[in-house]
Amino acid sequence: MNIFDVLSQGKGRLNEENLSAILAFLLSPNQTHGLGDIFLRHFLKAIAQACGEEKRFNSILNDTNPIQSDILLNPHIT
Repeated sequence: MNIFDVLSQGKGRLNEENLSAILAFLLSPNQTHGLGDIFLRHFLKAIAQACGEEKRFNSILNDTNPIQSDILLNPHIT
């Protein structure tokens, strides 16, 4: 069972807005999850590999400084 199966077992519904909020939380290095930029780095690596461009984000990923990013959710997009 994965996290999405677990989340959908509760009384709330698992929908795009909730998943977007979870993803934004994990992608934001300054959030309280304690992961720093680790999730963001792995996410960028996975995107690059899926696109067949493994070196796409090398300038960011090879930098030892923490990645800074702001993840914004727009509640008005439908």
